[in-house]
Amino acid sequence: MTTQDHPKRQACRTASFVVLVSLVYVVVIALNVEFMNVNMIYDYTADTLELVVGACDIDIVSGSERKVQLTGFLKYTTQEPTFKTTDVLKTWNVDNTLACTHQPGLLCRRECLMTVTVPADDPPSMLKIMQDPADTAQRLLVKVQGVSLKSFMMRASGGNWWDKAGPTIGLQMSDTSISGDFRVSLTDGQAWIEESSFGGVVDVRARGSVTVKGVQNTGPISLVWRQPNNFICSSASEGQLVLPDPDGAFGLCSGQFYKAALQDYYDTSKDFFLDRQEFGTQLSALHYCCGSSCPHASWCDGLLYQIFPFGEAADGSESSYAGRAEILTASAVWKNLQAQNLSGMVPNCFRKAILQAPVDRNRTLKGWPAFEPATNPPIASDAVTFSSCFRNSDCSTGYCDSTKSLCAYDPTMTYTPDYGAWGPCDAVCDGGQQVREVVCLGSDGLTYPSSRCPTVSLPVQVQACNTRSCTKPAAATGVSLSADVDLRADFVSVKASLPLPAGATSVQARLGSTSGAILEAVVGESASEDCDSSGVCQI
Repeated sequence: MTTQDHPKRQACRTASFVVLVSLVYVVVIALNVEFMNVNMIYDYTADTLELVVGACDIDIVSGSERKVQLTGFLKYTTQEPTFKTTDVLKTWNVDNTLACTHQPGLLCRRECLMTVTVPADDPPSMLKIMQDPADTAQRLLVKVQGVSLKSFMMRASGGNWWDKAGPTIGLQMSDTSISGDFRVSLTDGQAWIEESSFGGVVDVRARGSVTVKGVQNTGPISLVWRQPNNFICSSASEGQLVLPDPDGAFGLCSGQFYKAALQDYYDTSKDFFLDRQEFGTQLSALHYCCGSSCPHASWCDGLLYQIFPFGEAADGSESSYAGRAEILTASAVWKNLQAQNLSGMVPNCFRKAILQAPVDRNRTLKGWPAFEPATNPPIASDAVTFSSCFRNSDCSTGYCDSTKSLCAYDPTMTYTPDYGAWGPCDAVCDGGQQVREVVCLGSDGLTYPSSRCPTVSLPVQVQACNTRSCTKPAAATGVSLSADVDLRADFVSVKASLPLPAGATSVQARLGSTSGAILEAVVGESASEDCDSSGVCQI
């Protein structure tokens, strides 16, 4: 009996074990389904690719085919690809509800990562990326590396500069070539762009830090920035220049909208006037930093005393309460901020810097203009018509000839020429000219017409000077000018390279205006000892 039942009991035990293991496996899977990864790969053929993400990082990489790969946790990651038209626009909405709050460094790519593969020979005409405005992830990153794109945009659906790409999304780009436009508007995210080239308009706007290194561009790069201490640190690599505030510190916010925003933000009492105390309180809430200890400590009282001068106001129309100081209209505060270039104190006011290559403006190299010595000016005729008179006071000459009842010169007056000092000679050698003024003085000390002194030439005399001969060095030849390194419209800064002429001890380079006049105040000179061994001088 026992021997016959043993195989049955063993089979029953085996079956029970299999069932138990299966139950355990099901339970484990049920408990851990939220940690299972999802890995989906899609093709995209649309000419415009638009990505809208929430708590999900994005990598843009180079590849042989157009692909979009989504990696994340199955339970928390949702994605919705939509087509407006198959070949024109494809939009991907991806959301990670975990919001990356439990990840080290708040890195979202551990929970959700979207990888877009772009072929070098077939990139979409536009790649547009934005963050869900309601996303609570504290750090979101778009990495673009080693790809060739046509146009790239990180802005909200409106596409305007004020349509920010999202609350915390940032950009990291390297080794990338963009032939078209590159437009980025960030809120609290940072932008890092290095070793990349651009062929169209480059417009980068961010409230956080913007770093641009080793960038090549055919057109100017516009950096629109806003910093808590109203300063930006910028430097350019060789061959690039930074032009800060091309239109002034208030160039982007001089309109009525910003003036109204200033009054609306700082006038907390709503009495249509601003005082130093309420301005300072609101300035602190704006996270503006003052003083040399920024960003570690802020002290704005010194600036506030300049904006709200202590003492009687100079213009009663700009103050209230019978000219009481430190209570000003918004218009007066605006003027004081402009005078101090404190545009950062204006809500939503950004400043601009342009990164571009030096401008090689057209210039004409000319020799010195020929000097033509002054000649004797023609002497005006001394014809005088005298009026009738009865007494000396009736005449401008002070004398009335009683025999003719006409004004005349006083016959008792004597006239002698008075010579001024000779002026400088207009040549150092080979003969020049110098002039001096001559006037006819009466014995009464007054000046009279030249006819009273007939023995001299009036009003100037000319004589030869520096008649000794000299050998002038030849004019400099082979002059070359560098590109203009001052990008302001009314300024020029160039380097001239020219050989020292034989026999010369120094050489000068002068700037001339478009009318041909020599600008005497803009002169560069190099002595022979300052030139190199081959005789080439740099000015």
